[in-house]
Amino acid sequence: MLEGVCLRIYTGNGSNWSWGTYAVTGSGTDGAFSEIAVPRSVLNGLGDFRLIFKSSNQLFTGSFANSGVDYFPNNAVTSVEGYFSDSMQ
Repeated sequence: MLEGVCLRIYTGNGSNWSWGTYAVTGSGTDGAFSEIAVPRSVLNGLGDFRLIFKSSNQLFTGSFANSGVDYFPNNAVTSVEGYFSDSMQ
């Protein structure tokens, strides 16, 4: 999970909510374009991967309700193919 500039790793035991910082990422924005940079060294030889973006719009809606959550791609929660695929190979 990416939260702000921190790449988080689940440190719980399966029955609790516990996350630690795994790495610090870089980012930049220029107009309508944004970029996130994750150090390759923390990906431990990752080959193929899938990616979705989920954003809480609480700052704009004043609520953490599901109606204020955006996904990209838009079909991320409604389709088994709702993700981006890429490869580091």
